[in-house]
Amino acid sequence: MQRITAKSVENYLRTTYGECRHNPDALAKASRATAKAVGCSPIEMFKFMVDDEPIGGMYTHSYGFHTREGRAIRGIFEENYYSCLNHSAHGIAVLSQQVGL
Repeated sequence: MQRITAKSVENYLRTTYGECRHNPDALAKASRATAKAVGCSPIEMFKFMVDDEPIGGMYTHSYGFHTREGRAIRGIFEENYYSCLNHSAHGIAVLSQQVGL
């Protein structure tokens, strides 16, 4: 996967897990928005959320568990994902200031 698009997300999930249970467009948009908010690449963000891979240069995992920062990033992603699904008039929620990232 080179770019995060709805099509690439759907293809990745179908190839890797056999199905796509979530909205691929919302996953792609949330990956891009959250990555921009926390300072990583959209692909790193997508892999963090879907495959639970650590984000390079960030303290997201410790002994296989999410750190405070990792949990905060997941919360930001969740807000962005549901904002995309609900077509919120406020657009993408960027909560990084509230969680101290």
